[in-house]
Amino acid sequence: RGVLEEYSLSAGKLLLGVAPGSRCAALGELHAGSVWNGSVRLSQLIEFGFLGRKLAGKRVVELGAGAGLPSLTLLAQPEVDASACVVISDFDHPALVQAIRENVRRNVSVLSSAAAARCRVVGHTWGESTEPLDAALSELGLSLTVHSGEGQIRRDDGEGGGEGGGAAARAQAPDPAALLGSISSCFDSYMSIYVSLEDKQIGEALAKLLEGETWQVAAAGRPDGRVFTSSKELFIALKRSFKRGTALQMDAVLFELQRVWGKHLRAYAKRVQEKLAAVGQPAEMTIAPSLSLDAAQQHFVCAVVNTSKYCSETTGQLEESIVKAMEGEHGGKVDMSPIQEEFQAVVTSGMKVLVAALESRIAPSLSAMAKIKWDAMEELGEDTSPYMLEVAAKAREMMPQLGEALLPLYVKFFCDKFVQSFVPRLIGSIYRCKRIGEVGAQQMQADVGTLKATLLELPTLGQASATAMYTKLVTKEVAAAEQVLKLVQTPEDMLEETVQEMDRNGISIDLQKILELKGLKKADTERLIEAYNLMQSSASEGGKKIKKMLNLAGGQSLLNF
Repeated sequence: RGVLEEYSLSAGKLLLGVAPGSRCAALGELHAGSVWNGSVRLSQLIEFGFLGRKLAGKRVVELGAGAGLPSLTLLAQPEVDASACVVISDFDHPALVQAIRENVRRNVSVLSSAAAARCRVVGHTWGESTEPLDAALSELGLSLTVHSGEGQIRRDDGEGGGEGGGAAARAQAPDPAALLGSISSCFDSYMSIYVSLEDKQIGEALAKLLEGETWQVAAAGRPDGRVFTSSKELFIALKRSFKRGTALQMDAVLFELQRVWGKHLRAYAKRVQEKLAAVGQPAEMTIAPSLSLDAAQQHFVCAVVNTSKYCSETTGQLEESIVKAMEGEHGGKVDMSPIQEEFQAVVTSGMKVLVAALESRIAPSLSAMAKIKWDAMEELGEDTSPYMLEVAAKAREMMPQLGEALLPLYVKFFCDKFVQSFVPRLIGSIYRCKRIGEVGAQQMQADVGTLKATLLELPTLGQASATAMYTKLVTKEVAAAEQVLKLVQTPEDMLEETVQEMDRNGISIDLQKILELKGLKKADTERLIEAYNLMQSSASEGGKKIKKMLNLAGGQSLLNF
């Protein structure tokens, strides 16, 4: 990118540039765009005399030179005389070779003039022809020949390097395949130390990220981009660890590393989960939870959902990369789905918090419903009852906010959870009414119709589309409330048939509470419940008994409709 790095020597300052990896994918894979610490250390050994004097007058070849810092440091030493020659070589790509040549030209004033004249820069790809190196080395009477397919390197410096010697060497050449892993295997028993160091490094990085996390996200923009900074930085740290691990080309080490990464991802999921507000659920399940969220807190919960979704998806991508990097049996053992499930559990927890917040806002309206004298109502109102208008208004108010902060997928998820949680609480509120007259039941049924229409609109209000499954869910849940009100309005001579029909359709009802809403005395309610239970076990005998019960007292009004 045109940035030069400066290195101070006793002879002057070296200015080095590197070939940007963006020019060639291979350069990035070879890490040729950096001056490595090992290169700096070797240059220091040359500069401080540990190696400089030993190399004076020698013919030196630097392979994988990168920016060429050690070679240029050597050429800058006063001990290097006119007989010295340095060949600087790296991957045979024009951008990389040109960068090294520019470094030589850029630092001519610092180098020994005699040595600089005998410096060569050539490109060489390992495993391919060594002719470029031979051409540079031949000037010194030194040739390097690699016999293709036989793994033999022959040095010909005039000491026994004839045809016979070369043929004998080739005959004794070992199979290159037999050498693979012979060096790296020596480190196998010590790699647990490396894994422990990676574990420690990632743990320290995560602790630092959490310490500096503000737990705030942008107020606008795409929902999937509104994630906590620490989550992105964590995966950057894991990506770096992954690159270091794959460079070793040791599947067993990479397998142990993915366990380490999983451990820290679980720790992060737990920390994010702990940031959610606790939902206080009363002992009575029909009563709404108590949870108050202001706009900022609601925005934060949405950020938790988005972050957990991002972590779950990126964990899946990490697993794919790990498996792809492995060649042996370890690849089939890699499974990060449990970690993805932990992040999905955080998503579900976040949804529960949002649902509880809306139900908590609606709770006062349901309390107001229970205080209405439904048994004294003489005529239907022209409009929906005020309590239900408040319920609809609060739901409509929240959905656009969620639509701005969540992906459509999670808006639908919220709607599903809200319907499944709120409608049963509504039925519980109906049961808590002391008594409901026929007109009151009709008014309630009209209110439930308004609720159903509102629920069906919620996904659209949240910038998502309502699916057929969601429509079916709303219809099913609301039907349970409608059936309760239908039973309250059912005359005594049709109650048996209505109850049997609901039973055949698999609709669960609390007959005792319904009879209480009708205003029956305790003794009459107990007799009817007994008959209903008999009907459940024997439809014919139970039906006769419940009919007899309903006809008790002749013309007296046993059931007050």
